[in-house]
Parts: sequence; C-alpha cells; structure tokens
Amino acid sequence: MTGHGVYRYHASGDIYEGEWIGGLTHGFGKYTVASTGEVYMGEYENGQLKSRIKIDKESMQSGTDEWGKRIHFFTATLTGEQAIRAGLGNFKYTGETIGSADGAGGQTKMAVKSAPGGRLQGTSRGRLASGRVRHGYGEIKYESGMFYAGQWEHDKRVGNGKYTFACGDIYEGEWKAGQFHGKGKYISASSDEYEGEWKFDKMDGHGRYHYRETGDVYEGSFVNGVCEGRGKYTTASTGVTTENEYTIGKLRKRRSSQEVIPSFIESGFTQKVEYEAWVRGQGVGA
Repeated sequence: MTGHGVYRYHASGDIYEGEWIGGLTHGFGKYTVASTGEVYMGEYENGQLKSRIKIDKESMQSGTDEWGKRIHFFTATLTGEQAIRAGLGNFKYTGETIGSADGAGGQTKMAVKSAPGGRLQGTSRGRLASGRVRHGYGEIKYESGMFYAGQWEHDKRVGNGKYTFACGDIYEGEWKAGQFHGKGKYISASSDEYEGEWKFDKMDGHGRYHYRETGDVYEGSFVNGVCEGRGKYTTASTGVTTENEYTIGKLRKRRSSQEVIPSFIESGFTQKVEYEAWVRGQGVGA
C-alpha cells in the first residue's frame, strides 16, 4: 500500500484515511473512532503515530495535539476539513468573482465585499452563498481564525498567495488546485520551517528545512515530503556540516568513504549532552 488510501479495522470499525509508504501509514491521515464518532488528524512515520490533533476549535488555535505537542506542518487542505468538521467552516470573502458558468474570460466579473459562504443554509460546502465563484484576487477570513489573501481560479487557490493559520503559522508562495505547489515558504514561531519547492502540499524538489527543536538545518533534495537524494545537514550544536544521501527520509551514506556522523535526531540519543560528548569522541571539529 503506497499513496493515498482508506483502511477499515474489522475488529473496531475504526477507519484510517491518508498516506501510506511501503504498506505502512506514513505522512498525514485522518482517523475516525467508530465507537464515539471522534475524528483526529494525525502525523505518522513508518507506521508509528507521531502526533494527533482532535478536530475542534481549541486544537486549531493552539496548533498542538492532544498531548500538547506542537504539530510540525499544517496544510490548507487539512485545516479546511478540520474547520468544517468542527462547525467552523463559514467565512467572509472580499474580492473578485465570476458567474459559476463563466470561463476565465466571462463577462460577469464582479467584486464583492464581505460576501458570506461556507456551510450556510442552501449553500454547497465551501462556496459563496450567492452561488458566484471566487476568481481573481481575493481575501477570505474563516470563522476558525484562518485567513488567506491571494489569487483564485474557479474557487481554487491558484497562483501566489499567503495563508495564515489559526495558530499563527504562515505559508506564502505558489498554489495549484488549492494546495501548496511550486516555490513557497512555511514559517512558524514555534514549529519547524521549510522554504523551497512543493508539489501538491508536500515538500518536493530542492529546499531548506529548519528543525526548531534542535536548530539543525537540512538543505537538499526532497521527494514526496521526505529527504531523498543528496543533501547537506548542519548540526547546530557542533557547527559541523555533512553531505549525505537519503532514501525515503533515512540516512543512506555519505559521499566520501568516511563514517557518517548522524545528527542528534538520527543518532538515537535521548539527551543532547550525551550526543555532543559522543560527537567529540569521534574527533569531529578537532
């Protein structure tokens, strides 16, 4: 199982819908508990749950999971679904629109101000109450606290735009079909950051990833959201930069024949002081 899929657990009736790699849950996914109806968004790595956020207003605004751990990355797609399920999908839109049946060259282009939309009575999910289509430049403010300013094309974010999440994180860059696509940067005051190339909401291409917890920086190639190919890893505590090769996010080998010195995250040490002592023992930086 690789890619996007839905898995139903026979014994419990629970459902996982999300990303897979090599038969294991890997990436973002939605988990529905059959017995209670509760819905969670989770981040998985090689079949292990790394973080989980219950879909409600408090979680969206704090940006933390149920254990108080900060969610590393959000996407407009995920948070939009969270908002709808939490009853916070309504919004106000100010900007350009066209008639729903018009093409890009339609003659009924019209600017609106604070036009309501979302899940209002008689309104399709995520649409303007008037039935018109967001097209051109527009700004939208969601009831959940999220805000977007940028280009639209037939009700989808397309082109350049800036999306501010309820927790304060920001994505600014290029979009396609409502998703991060092209060049863009994701910045945060308390989470990891990334600047580089994206492909449909995932890091894909060349980019620079800053690990907030350690200060370490990886710059290199990404495929499908993880490190893949050559990249340089700089360990903040030692200032040492190593050039390595990665496969599906895992360190594979160094370009030279010398033994690789892994980062603190990859080393297996639980205490950073132990890791730094081990690095010094390898003669790095001497």
